[in-house]
Amino acid sequence: MSDIRKGVTQAKFNDDASSFVIFEVLFLSIIFGVIFESWWIFGGMFFGLLIGLFIPGLNLIISLFVSFCWGGIASIISAFFFIENNNFPSENYLDNIYILASNGATLIPFIFIFLSSLGAHLATIEWLHDINDSDEKNAKSSIKDE
Repeated sequence: MSDIRKGVTQAKFNDDASSFVIFEVLFLSIIFGVIFESWWIFGGMFFGLLIGLFIPGLNLIISLFVSFCWGGIASIISAFFFIENNNFPSENYLDNIYILASNGATLIPFIFIFLSSLGAHLATIEWLHDINDSDEKNAKSSIKDE
C-alpha cells in the first residue's frame, strides 16, 4: 500500500511540475516572438522546445540551459539590491560576471533558483516518460519485476 501511495504522490508532483514547464515554454516563446517581432520565431520556439522535451538527451540539455538562465536572472535581480558599489552593471562584460560570481548575495539566489528549476524540469521529463509509455510496456516491465 505504501508503494502505491508514493507512486500517486510522485505522479501528482510530476504533473504539477509539467504545468510549470509548459507555461515556461509558452512564456519564453512569447518573449522571443515579441523581441524579434515574428510569429515564426514564436511558433518555432514553442514547437521546438515542446518537441525537444520528448527527445532523450536533448531534454537534459534544454533543462540545464533554461535552469541556468533562470538562475542568472535571479542573480542579476539580487545584484541590483545587494551590490553596494554603483559599478553594476559595468560596461565590461567580464566585470559583471566577476561581480555576480564572487558575491554570496548573488550566488545563493542563483543556486536556489537553478536547483528548483532543474528539479521541475527533471520531474517534467519523468512525467513525459510516464505518459509516453504504453500500458502494455508498463505491464511487461511490472511482470518482470515480480
